[in-house]
Amino acid sequence: MRDAQGWNLKFRRPLNDWEVNRMVEFLNIRSDTSNSRMREDKLLWAPNTQGRFSVGTTYRNS
Repeated sequence: MRDAQGWNLKFRRPLNDWEVNRMVEFLNIRSDTSNSRMREDKLLWAPNTQGRFSVGTTYRNS
């Protein structure tokens, strides 16, 4: 989750040392990227005709 202070991640178990390092790398990469598309979010994963979501409908609708 994200709040005013930054990311507040909760894991189901304690991370191993190597996982902590990878998470730090990931968060550093994530913080370096900016959202240059300052547009409103929109739904990209549309349901099929029965109202269900599937990988197949995502590819067909893109």
